[in-house]
Amino acid sequence: MDYNQIKLLLDKYWEGETSLEEEVQLRAYFAQDNIPEDLKPLQPLFAFFAAEQQLELDEDFERKLLTQLEEPAPPRIAPRLRLYQWGARAAALALLVVAAFYLFQQPIESADQQAVDWSSHEAQTPEQAWEQTKAALMLVSRKLNKGAGEAAKGVAKMETATKIIKN
Repeated sequence: MDYNQIKLLLDKYWEGETSLEEEVQLRAYFAQDNIPEDLKPLQPLFAFFAAEQQLELDEDFERKLLTQLEEPAPPRIAPRLRLYQWGARAAALALLVVAAFYLFQQPIESADQQAVDWSSHEAQTPEQAWEQTKAALMLVSRKLNKGAGEAAKGVAKMETATKIIKN
């Protein structure tokens, strides 16, 4: 069989349109030793199919099959157990619904709620404003200095670890 015919048969084979006789021709072709290089990767595939066709069932295959078919069916789950399972699922669902209700419930603002009057906390004189500003800036400064100190400690630890790793 020539190369072009084999290519056509392979195309039909991959499309699932070959007859049994054509598949026999393909297996016979790939059983040869002188196959073109581009078709060599397909040789083990057709060798496998040929080997699988030679396999036969054991003599006691039918007996083993019938034995397995005659084994009793696994026991069914008791109806009471199913009731408990469905009860547990229903309880879990109810718990989810209640949790969602409380999590997604928006607070209802009533008309009698009023905004906070901040006027009592405002500075009345420029000196009070200056003192409040200084206090706020001192707070910010303390927090930043604390953060810088923590960062310096971390850098020192990293430098120590780097020295240990390099040595």
